[in-house]
Amino acid sequence: MLYPDCYCVRLLRGADSLPAARVGIITLGLGAVILHATLLNHSILTPSGLNLGFFNAASLIGWLMALLLLLAAIKQPVENLGIVLLPLPR
Repeated sequence: MLYPDCYCVRLLRGADSLPAARVGIITLGLGAVILHATLLNHSILTPSGLNLGFFNAASLIGWLMALLLLLAAIKQPVENLGIVLLPLPR
């Protein structure tokens, strides 16, 4: 739910965004990653063991890519990559 919001904010702000807007984008993205992790936890961890079907594995890979992007965005201005990456885990 929050990935498209972060995508739209990044797309509308452009490259000349202020540091405060950058922090807002990263915070919104981290909120989306946390919600995604919570839902993924309930989907993958079952009473009979791990459910790593095709879609769960693809969702886990998308979550990991979004998390790595947001962690890198804390140190480097790479949040423009989110325009391509953040709509994927949806």
